[in-house]
Amino acid sequence: MTAGTAHPARRAGTLADAGTAPIGVDLARLRDVRVPEVGIRFAFGFVISVLAGVVTIVAGNHIGGLFLAFPAVLPASLTLIGQKDGDDEAELDAAGATIGAVALVAFAVTASAMFVHVSAAITMAAALVVWICAAVGLYNVTCRTVRRRRRRHS
Repeated sequence: MTAGTAHPARRAGTLADAGTAPIGVDLARLRDVRVPEVGIRFAFGFVISVLAGVVTIVAGNHIGGLFLAFPAVLPASLTLIGQKDGDDEAELDAAGATIGAVALVAFAVTASAMFVHVSAAITMAAALVVWICAAVGLYNVTCRTVRRRRRRHS
């Protein structure tokens, strides 16, 4: 373990700790948004979208489509969060993005399997339910696992 790396159980514990705060919207935080930060996020999104377009032209739609699924603003967001709020906060955001991405795969598999057999409206509704269940389920499993590890190491 390097000098700047926290013990895995301690690092993982931050996800469980963060899960104790209620989920909500705080419109007052809009005042904290800075134009340069929005510009950086826009630039990252633009560059990643252009790269996905180039991959699509070179390798075809099936390969390029995979790159469009990449969350274009995530690298910029994590960089800004890390600089502003610290690495632990950036790590929590990355964990949440990973959970969301895995849930999105469940959505895509469900939609892909159902579109051939069922109407688009029913397919989309079912895929949405699968996405929500996967995201909430993965979040709960992750928090439970982290809490269990923390108890074992403390």
